Amino acid sequence: MFSSLRLVLVLTGLVFASSACASSRNREPEPTWAEGEFETESSRVLWEFSVLALDKVGFPLGSKVDPGRMVAITGWRTSLSPFKGRGFRQMAELEINRLPEGGHGIRIRVKHQINDALVRPTDLSYADWKWRPDDEVTARILLQHIRSYVATELDLTERAVDPFAIPDFEPEN
Repeated sequence: MFSSLRLVLVLTGLVFASSACASSRNREPEPTWAEGEFETESSRVLWEFSVLALDKVGFPLGSKVDPGRMVAITGWRTSLSPFKGRGFRQMAELEINRLPEGGHGIRIRVKHQINDALVRPTDLSYADWKWRPDDEVTARILLQHIRSYVATELDLTERAVDPFAIPDFEPEN
């Protein structure tokens, strides 16, 4: 009797240990922030443009958008795929701070998970979300959207190309 009870306890402990190891392999990664500085007079205008950029890129705004603290955590933006590991979801975090030397600083992070479900990968109720590194490219795109809303002048550098310019051309004789 005691040996079978001991066997059950050992097996139960092994099951819990293996599930703990499996969950520890899929922890949320270290945050990767995209940061930018903006010379704006009004933090309120910068906030409104930032929320507009989140909405334009497709992040659902929810109850974790706090204009008083100037912090926004969106809902999940989901893109499912019929193939294992191809579907994903993303969540954006945005923080605006007033800088001591003037202006404002913005930090944006985009959390990223993939759907690792083999059975019914297009059904959210069967989704098996696995963490991946933050999507720094999408965070920088959001930052550029905000920069384009706030910019007061169009900056044309020498890298700009005039599409109507005719290149130097010398006919052959």
